[in-house]
Amino acid sequence: VRFCPSKETLSVLNDRQWICSYSGGKDSTTLVTWIEYLRRVGMVKCETPRLVQSDTGVEYPFLQQISADMMARLTVMGWKCEIVRPMVHQRLYNRIFGIGNTPVHPGGRKMRWCSWSTKMDPMTKLSRTVGGDTVQLSGVRWGESDVRDEKLKIWGCAAGGECGLPAPSEGVYGPIITWRTCKVLEW
Repeated sequence: VRFCPSKETLSVLNDRQWICSYSGGKDSTTLVTWIEYLRRVGMVKCETPRLVQSDTGVEYPFLQQISADMMARLTVMGWKCEIVRPMVHQRLYNRIFGIGNTPVHPGGRKMRWCSWSTKMDPMTKLSRTVGGDTVQLSGVRWGESDVRDEKLKIWGCAAGGECGLPAPSEGVYGPIITWRTCKVLEW
């Protein structure tokens, strides 16, 4: 019962084509392993689940290895795993050192612009090639911080990236958005 998905989550996972966004962190790892569990127990029917990782080029090496290991394991389980990268002129260090962009919007209170150019744009570009009504599944959750929770309340917020999830009909859905940290760790 504790890890039982909602009817809404089951309808998204069973009635639409989807791609899991994956970073190798605790939340996205929880998301993909939970979905694989739901597949194994028969709650989710998906012949070829998809996973996409956006390689920003600045990940910690140990997270890169965890991601590679997880994607290898999921590939054996029937997942189609892909890695996308931002275009050269959109990469983090090219923008900061080459163009001179600051990693935080002026004023320091808004989300970093780099989430869009290094993560969201490459994933959105890939999801368009899949065709049909494809939804991106995100491991974004409430409870990371009060500031982030306020941003998550603003669906489709202008600051971009991880600060807000558009409504499911707009192409992004957060199946574990209500999970607290203790539930993620328990999983």
